[in-house]
Amino acid sequence: MVSIRSNAKLNLGLKIEEKRDDGYHNISTFMQEINLYDEIQLAHNNSNSINLSLKGLPTPNDSSNLCYIAAKAFLDRYHINTGIDITLNKTIPIGAGLGGGSSNAVSVV
Repeated sequence: MVSIRSNAKLNLGLKIEEKRDDGYHNISTFMQEINLYDEIQLAHNNSNSINLSLKGLPTPNDSSNLCYIAAKAFLDRYHINTGIDITLNKTIPIGAGLGGGSSNAVSVV
């Protein structure tokens, strides 16, 4: 099993730039990692499935969870035919602009 701290961040500066063809905007940002984090535990399983367990703040517990999406993309991309158990202890508030979900996804990869 692997345990990971998935830190939040604060945007100290943010400039919204030109709109792209996909409807999103390019940005320039200056950010700082802070001492607020979610804890993620990862363990291999032989079930060929992604099992997600959640603790802490309410978080989607299905295939819309960014931990799940990241794990699935990684397993699919590298044709890994095994499973993973993900336990997420969520302490970074969702939608607070602290980058918790993105940090979680990167940490899983």
